[in-house]
Amino acid sequence: MVVINRKGEMVKHYDKIHRFLPMGEDVLVGGSELVQFEIEGIRVSLAICYDLRFPEMFRKSALSGVDLYLVSSAWPIIRQEPMTVLAGARAIENQAYVLLSNRTGSDSQGQIFCGCSGLYGPNGRINAFGSNELGVAIAEINMDVLRAGRAYLKVFGDRIRGVDYD
Repeated sequence: MVVINRKGEMVKHYDKIHRFLPMGEDVLVGGSELVQFEIEGIRVSLAICYDLRFPEMFRKSALSGVDLYLVSSAWPIIRQEPMTVLAGARAIENQAYVLLSNRTGSDSQGQIFCGCSGLYGPNGRINAFGSNELGVAIAEINMDVLRAGRAYLKVFGDRIRGVDYD
């Protein structure tokens, strides 16, 4: 995954850590580093597709102050519900936004992808949701809502050593 700024310059790149072996990703070499950066005052972390199933990865980033996860994916239509549930869960449990961009259309083997890209808020609400068609969805990341939620419910401070972490 490559992030380009408004000037057309590469800001960061991320190599997918968790390979999805059922789709032949065993021929790829997985990455080994979480990628975080700041853009326009927002702390961002990157993830790709199958990474969404690994909450520990997202929590590790959240503990370092991430506000927004950018997740690029290619989930097929048969796994649409798990994809949207997991995206919402990662947003809620980490008190952050998750911007999920998922593939549409089909591949050469006839696999149909669900689209359904969206911006999931820290309360799990979907602030913008796309269809299975090509298009654009627009939503706003409200940092005041994010900060207020974190101030009210101090999830990270309420974790218990030995139970929630070592």
